[in-house]
This record gives sequence, C-alpha cells and structure tokens, in this order.
Amino acid sequence: LPALFVRFLGCILSVLMYETLYDGGDMFNYYKSCLILRESIDLGYINFGEFIFLSPSKLNPETIQLFYDQFTLQYVAANNTMLLVKIGTLLSYLTFNSIFGICLILSYFSFWGQWKMFQVFSDRIIDLNKPLAISILFIPSVIFWGSAGLMKESIVLGCVGMLIHFANNIICNKKTIRSYFFIGLFIYPLVITKLYVVLVLSPFLIFWIVALKLLKLSRKSMIRYLRKFFIGLGISFSLFLVYLFSSQSSRF
Repeated sequence: LPALFVRFLGCILSVLMYETLYDGGDMFNYYKSCLILRESIDLGYINFGEFIFLSPSKLNPETIQLFYDQFTLQYVAANNTMLLVKIGTLLSYLTFNSIFGICLILSYFSFWGQWKMFQVFSDRIIDLNKPLAISILFIPSVIFWGSAGLMKESIVLGCVGMLIHFANNIICNKKTIRSYFFIGLFIYPLVITKLYVVLVLSPFLIFWIVALKLLKLSRKSMIRYLRKFFIGLGISFSLFLVYLFSSQSSRF
C-alpha cells in the first residue's frame, strides 16, 4: 500500500530528524527510559507482575536512581508518559532494543487504526474514496505525527481509528460483545495519555451510534429505546459530575 510505505518512510525520517536536528529530543529520551525500565526488570528490581501495574508512585529507589543517572526521571513521573515507556519496553523485547524497530511497530499501529477508519467512511461514502484517502492517510501533519514512532501521538491516532471501527461494528451488529471489549481496550490509552481526545470524540460517537440505531426502529421501539438512552445518559452525566467535583475538591 502506498500509504503504508509513506508511513514507514516518514517513521525512518522522523527518527533521523530527532537524532540529528534535536539531539535526540523527546523520542530518544523515551527510548532511554524504555531501556532503563528493561534493565530494572533484567536486574530483578521489578518483576513482570509489578511491571504491568507499574505507576510513577510505585517506582522503587533502585529504579528511580537509574532514571536519575540518565536524566530521564521526568519521563516516568506521570501516568501518560509512563504508559508510553511501558509499551516501548515491551516492544524492545521484540525488536532487540532497536529504536527503529519500536518506532516502525508503533507507526504501523497508527496506520492500522487510520486504515480501519478510512474503511468505515469509504463504505458509507462510496463516491469519495480518493478525497477520504487524502484527508485520512496522506495529509502531511497526519503523516508526520502518525510516523512519530515512540511518541504519544502515534498511539492516539491508532486508538482513535480503532474506536471508530469498533463503534461502526456496534452499529452494524457485528460481533457486538467483542466490539465493546475492544472499545474499552483502545479507549484506555486515550484516557491516560490525552483525555481531551476522549471528551471531544465520545459525544460524536454516541450520537452516531444512537442516530443510526434509531433509524432501524419502529415508533414504539424508538420511544422505548430513547427512554433507556436518556436514563442511561442522565446516570452517566451524574456520575461524571460527582467525579469532577470530587477531583476538584482537594483544591478548596
């Protein structure tokens, strides 16, 4: 696929750009953090069970010292960056610590999600395949950030595409239970890394699913469906307000 070739080429150029122009930049600092976390596992400072549920507050003194020595402690000081470092650490075992290998895998995930999103829209808007392909796969900013490799943007773009794909599966009644599972799986990295993406995307996905479901119902079924929907929406909104107020209460 030309789009995949462009994405891989962009990935290689991004790695070279960060290494030469930015003296490594964030990408290589994330990479160093991955190697440090892997070293902690190899040295026995962290076991695999601890690694899965590892958070910044649970780092032991030995691991913190390793990060401190390499001046990368800030890259595991928050949950959003810690998640990226943990993903990179897992991929380092598959790629033999190659930064190019890690970045190519993450760039492929980004492309895979966007390709799934393109398929959803091309199936529904049949006459606009070329404009859709350009807007989803070939816009320079999308190529750049989708090819970023070991950066949060690659994960975000991939997860957004997969969310739209599985939301479409729910609409079409395809493997619904599996689709709900994968929506939860792919929404988790978004909540951790860039919560505002979820806040922007969720209302449109919910409206899209509900609107297309309603078109398939009779009038009585539609009223019953709407009643359940608004009750669920009210409960969800109430829970969100409780969470919002409780999270802000420590400031007062």
